[in-house]
Amino acid sequence: LANLPYGLARQISALFIESSRKELMHKEEPISGARELLEELKQKGIDIYILSACEDRILKERINKHFPALVPKEHIIGTHIYEEGPTDKIEIAKDIIRTKGYNKNKVAMVGDGTYDMKVAKENNIIGIGFTNNSGIIQQMKQIHPEVVIIDDITKALPAAQKLASSPIKHKPLQRGVPLKNIKGISSFGKIDEKTTALAEVAEYQKAKQKQTAKYLEEIAKKGLIRAGPLEEGILSGIYRENNREYIVLSDKYPEYNISYERAASLAYEIGNLSKFNKSSSENKTRMRGYYLYLINKIEKEDINNSKALDSLKPWGALILQNKETKELVLSGAEDDIKNKVSALNSYYSQLQAATKELSRKGAFKFEPVNIRTGAQGYKWGPLFAKSYILKRLGVISEKGKILNREFLEYILEVENMDNLEEYIAERWFVTDDTKYPSWIITENVSVPLFWLLRHDPEGSLGKEHNQAYQGALGMVMKYLDAAEPLSWQVHIGITEGYVVLRFDDKTGLFLGVNKPETDQARKELIRRVKTMLKELNPYVVRMPDMPISRSYPDKKKGVEVSDIFLNNKLENAINKLLENITDDMSIAELAEYLMTEGANVVDIAGFGFDKNGRFHPEYSLVQSIEYKQDQRIVIKERAPHALYGYKGNTATLLELKATSTGPADERQSSSDQTWALADNLLGKNPRLGKVVLSGKKGLETAFAAIKQGKLWRPIDINEDLKHNADQKPIEIAEGITSQLLHNEEAYAGRRIIMQPETKAYLRRFGQHSAFLVREGELQIRRPDNNKLLLTLKKEEEGFVKAGLGDLILESTGTEPLELIDFKRPVKGVALPQVEKLGSASASK
Repeated sequence: LANLPYGLARQISALFIESSRKELMHKEEPISGARELLEELKQKGIDIYILSACEDRILKERINKHFPALVPKEHIIGTHIYEEGPTDKIEIAKDIIRTKGYNKNKVAMVGDGTYDMKVAKENNIIGIGFTNNSGIIQQMKQIHPEVVIIDDITKALPAAQKLASSPIKHKPLQRGVPLKNIKGISSFGKIDEKTTALAEVAEYQKAKQKQTAKYLEEIAKKGLIRAGPLEEGILSGIYRENNREYIVLSDKYPEYNISYERAASLAYEIGNLSKFNKSSSENKTRMRGYYLYLINKIEKEDINNSKALDSLKPWGALILQNKETKELVLSGAEDDIKNKVSALNSYYSQLQAATKELSRKGAFKFEPVNIRTGAQGYKWGPLFAKSYILKRLGVISEKGKILNREFLEYILEVENMDNLEEYIAERWFVTDDTKYPSWIITENVSVPLFWLLRHDPEGSLGKEHNQAYQGALGMVMKYLDAAEPLSWQVHIGITEGYVVLRFDDKTGLFLGVNKPETDQARKELIRRVKTMLKELNPYVVRMPDMPISRSYPDKKKGVEVSDIFLNNKLENAINKLLENITDDMSIAELAEYLMTEGANVVDIAGFGFDKNGRFHPEYSLVQSIEYKQDQRIVIKERAPHALYGYKGNTATLLELKATSTGPADERQSSSDQTWALADNLLGKNPRLGKVVLSGKKGLETAFAAIKQGKLWRPIDINEDLKHNADQKPIEIAEGITSQLLHNEEAYAGRRIIMQPETKAYLRRFGQHSAFLVREGELQIRRPDNNKLLLTLKKEEEGFVKAGLGDLILESTGTEPLELIDFKRPVKGVALPQVEKLGSASASK
């Protein structure tokens, strides 16, 4: 054919393919038992893919002829014309596993050829060989030592199930490998000091190995810690190029090479650098120390929480399922460590069993324990006796009397409520946050939502959502109960939306810098700022909460902020600020100056409050907005803002906010996505949830961004308070209304009101549902068989996985149902819609 004209060669090839197709279609019969196997797999809801080197059109025709409707057409792939993407079985299988989010321990490759076992081996999945040929069997075992050989195709499923239920099989972990000829080291991702793995190992090392901890941070800042696709089975190693030493971590094998294992790799590899030049045994000892630190850290958190709602525990238990890790931890271990390892192994078995059962059910509610308190650093909420959140839960009465002491002691983590002063600031709903997750309480063990989603991402979230957000919900909804000013802050890369649920007098929102209407008002405000600085008003002075080096009063030496207060040098610092405040400054310039030069001394959000804590808008550096009932507000990216309360007067908002996406062990917690530009702590401990800008260089970088307009941006109140989801409630049917509260790119929320004994159809377009019942009682059923999936009452939150399809919502209480349905939208996919039961679209 090579010597013939192209057109003629193509015609001859087409004739050959067509004649071959007819011959194959006519003669070849399927393997005995193949139909029975495919029918069983389909009946049990197990996904089936057929990969073959056969021409795609012929393959689809043959499968559809012999096994009609048993395998979806898009799951039948003739590999050599897999045009949009990989063209090899290995790469196609890898692509399917990645896009579907499959757990590799639950994926099997069944084939009669040696290359099929190479597909299984390269993708680290179960390999099942179907052959009687002793020569091929020997070759299969050489390629994939753990392959299972069967002589009856109907035995494929039992063989796969047996392997899938056995302990996790990891590849041998290889660390300390001298890496050579890495192509494109510059394209490997940089691991900086804020990365989960580095932060984790640095925390461990700072206790006993300060030198290595410091050096790790130094080389991370220089870009000498990288992550990328290393060779088969290698987790980490040292790479040397152009007189530089890199620690390189593998970003492969995510099913077990989680961030805590990468932290262990860092603990090992730091000793391999020429600066330390430790032996392999010394590095293993160092790494073992990290594992023991992790196990003890889990136990410490376990003890501090009576129901063991410890979000670190599943990861620690997962690490110990690795044979090499467990052997290293137990080598020479005392009984105490052996008992802890045994307990974690038992916990892991219970966790996996509970997760599997919850995934099967697909609908569940959460314990209402995801509450942020003063003990966690959230000190801006009201005292518990005045908490709107606790009143809604029926824990305290309207007058502050304790109605459920056991629950209160549990969430506050105290045993004695006498004379206790504690703050309740937030409650989070249906969140896969890895620091503060929602918990599903089963009979034997508590399961965090992030763990369940990791187990079955596509079945839980839906295909499109899982592909878009890599197994994450991508948003969180909260109650915020503000009793005093929060920090002046911005969010980087995300927006958030509020719904005002209730508010007292003298509460509101700061948004952007104040803009006095007249020049005289501007000068008066500047004069007032100077006066308040001189008086050292406690609402303006920011107590030191972190040791950041600043240049007060000696620029050459540099003085810790804490030293300013300890050595009575605050007056010098304030005088230094006053020297450069002039009457011709704009308020924006003044705010920027105070931010840049006095960020750790004064709080610009504090100006406007007098000594008694009363707020005066005309004296404020920032614009204040008074709330309106049921008002909806969108805080855009880089918009400086702060909520504020006043001496016990509170405002409660419903917040919807985008969160990090990607693998659960690598996601940034929602509480760490805020830059606190200034924080009025009133002498209290520093709050959680703010990115701490460590060191003078960190501050200078942030302030340079402010000056360039990159960190915050000017605010136009009229423009910024516009909201695109201001639709009025829509009547769906008699007694049923639906209203979009927010419909932003990164979050959406809908309020559904249903009178008692009414029903509605929820069309979900293959997506999951997260619910909060604010009033009334809800029953959720399947439309095909009317099966009851879930019952939710006032202030209960629930989740229904995507795989259960559309739903029927029924208001079953004596009071009207108020339901919030919320999720992160997926581009190109419609939001779930509430429809009249029995409508044409609902019936369809």
